[in-house]
Amino acid sequence: MQTAILTGWAREGVGRMTVNTCTLDHPRALSLYQQLGFAPVAREDRARVLVHDRDPARFP
Repeated sequence: MQTAILTGWAREGVGRMTVNTCTLDHPRALSLYQQLGFAPVAREDRARVLVHDRDPARFP
């Protein structure tokens, strides 16, 4: 992750970087981003209703 951040900052014209996370990410994702220098700027609560059942037979 640190390499990706440094590579991004090294690109010409980059003045700002953002990262988005959600409740589907690892529970510690937000704290990792904060440790790497990112700061929360907004929070949204949303819900989604799944209309198709997940078929476990399709996944090995």
